[in-house]
Amino acid sequence: MHQTNLKDFNEEDVFNLLEDIHVEKNLKLMNLYPKIHISRPITAPAETAIYHKNIILIGTGSGIAPYLSLLEEQSFMADDLCSMESK
Repeated sequence: MHQTNLKDFNEEDVFNLLEDIHVEKNLKLMNLYPKIHISRPITAPAETAIYHKNIILIGTGSGIAPYLSLLEEQSFMADDLCSMESK
């Protein structure tokens, strides 16, 4: 088995190798998940979430803020419902 050191390659070769690995990895990931097409901008989804039986919340970074409020509100509503049923 021949061992190769990255020092044996020039900068362009290393860049091309890493790019190939990145592209191959992304192609594999693209085949794992379904494609989702959004036909219009969707604003403030948390406002209408309470009207649906099932919802999927997607957000990262500061994008989770509206969902945290929604989840907190749902938690309070569930607690109130449970306390009403136990009386």
